[in-house]
Amino acid sequence: AIWCLAADRPRLGYAILAVGAAYKLIPALLLPVWVIAAATAACGTRASFGRWVRTIALEATIAGAILAVWPALTYFAGGGERGFLYLTWHSQRGLQLEAPAAFPVLLADRTVEFGSSYGSFNLRGELPDRVAKLMGLLMPLTALVGMGVAARGLWLTRGERNRIPLVAASSMLIWLAFNAFNKVGSPQ
Repeated sequence: AIWCLAADRPRLGYAILAVGAAYKLIPALLLPVWVIAAATAACGTRASFGRWVRTIALEATIAGAILAVWPALTYFAGGGERGFLYLTWHSQRGLQLEAPAAFPVLLADRTVEFGSSYGSFNLRGELPDRVAKLMGLLMPLTALVGMGVAARGLWLTRGERNRIPLVAASSMLIWLAFNAFNKVGSPQ
C-alpha cells in the first residue's frame, strides 16, 4: 500500500488496505492516513485549506466505497451475519491477558481471576472490567489523535514531494497506539 502511494496510485493502496482489513482491523484504521496523503498530493502545494478538506472528503468517499466491498462480499458470499461473528467475540471479551493493560491490573488487584471466554484468556473482576471499558474508549480516541497528527503533518509538509516517511511514521504511531490502548492483545 505504501508503494501505491509512492507510485501515485493511492486507490490501489485503498484496495490493498481493504483486503488487509478482511484479515485484521489495523489496515482499516490506517486507511484515513492514505486518504489524507492522497488528497494532499492531489491538491499540490498552493491549495487552500478548504480545497484540501474537500479533496479529503472526495478521497474518503472513494476509499469508503472500496472498503465497503469487503463487508458486502462477506455478507453475501460468506454466510450472512455469520461472517461477522468474530466481531462479537472481540467486543464481548474482557481484558485479555496479553493486552498491555493486563500486567498493571494484575499488579494492582490481587483479587483478579483468570477465565476463558470468546476464544481468549481474560482477566475477571471489578478492576479488569473497568479497565476494559476504559480501553474501549481510549483505543479509538488514540487512533483519532494519530490521524490528527498525520493530517497536521501532511498539511504542513504539503510542499514536499516525498510524503512516504511521514505516512510510514503516522501509520506506525496509529498501529502502536491501537495495540497499547486495546483491551485485546491480538497481534496486529
